[in-house]
Amino acid sequence: MKTATYADCIEVLRANTVASVRESLQLLKNDRCENSYWLSEIPVIERLLNRFDELTPLWHEINAKLSFNSRYDFIDCVLGLIIFAHPDGFVRERQIAKELDKFNDEIAATASHLAKLLKSQIEISEGSGFTSDIYYSIGDIINDAASKEGNCLYDLHPKE
Repeated sequence: MKTATYADCIEVLRANTVASVRESLQLLKNDRCENSYWLSEIPVIERLLNRFDELTPLWHEINAKLSFNSRYDFIDCVLGLIIFAHPDGFVRERQIAKELDKFNDEIAATASHLAKLLKSQIEISEGSGFTSDIYYSIGDIINDAASKEGNCLYDLHPKE
């Protein structure tokens, strides 16, 4: 029996039938068995093949909505997701997402507070006659240094 190749697993999906999806899965399984790689996919593919008829509505939908290349990519992604996904990992990922949301909220609150402080500083500085030599960007430093040195050529070049 000839070993199925990656191209064979995709090419069979050109038929755009539910049977072609089954055949592609079988070719994938044969390829994994014969070449002894991605062995962890074999039990997953076998389970998909054993319960293939239960997933018939899914196969019809992906045939209707995806090209044959995209159908293979979908099947490959499903296999990878099933193999590498662990429920404990999902719990940890949700915790990380909640922590990131909390940090984002704190950053937004701090940024809002900083914006209010800067606005107040500008209002006081402009209304009182006092000035401040605090720089808030490297561009301000460069512009200030160039103008103090009397570099008239500096103003001839485009700037943001």
